[in-house]
Amino acid sequence: CGNCGGGTTATTHYRRGLDAVGGGGQVGFVSTALPQSMQVKVVTAPCNTQACSGFTRESDAPVTWTASDGSLSAATTRTDAQGIATVAWTLGSSAGPATLVASVPDPIAGQPALTVSFSARAIRHQPRLAVVFGENQVAPPGSQLPLDVFVQLTDTTATGSRSNVAGATVTWVAGAGG
Repeated sequence: CGNCGGGTTATTHYRRGLDAVGGGGQVGFVSTALPQSMQVKVVTAPCNTQACSGFTRESDAPVTWTASDGSLSAATTRTDAQGIATVAWTLGSSAGPATLVASVPDPIAGQPALTVSFSARAIRHQPRLAVVFGENQVAPPGSQLPLDVFVQLTDTTATGSRSNVAGATVTWVAGAGG
């Protein structure tokens, strides 16, 4: 396991592990939910004085989530029957890197919690309207231009490339002299 801790109870010695299993490394727009939820897996292994017998999924374990920016669907979630806990993350209003930390208590009283971190990057929409055809035409006042004017609206995608925006309303305003 990537991040393991250990503990004992009156009857059992055991180890707990916490691993990130999905959702990290995403890029999304500011103030928007990331498309994939963050997921961690919690496992435990019963141990004796000589060895542990193997990790098993831990169901109903509490996982606490803390984001550096943005909001979460819940501050604490519990693992399912597969040992997986999930939270949805909406990025904050600031562009740039963001971090989410998942933590579970260590089985040994007084020890720091086991933690894993997720990273994401928030980007801003950057719409751009460009003339594709029909620029710099001349026509007498009150008459129609000889050619249609075509424009193209694009925006930044989550990967940083540009993509056409379909279905947007473009408002036309005549400039000076028109």
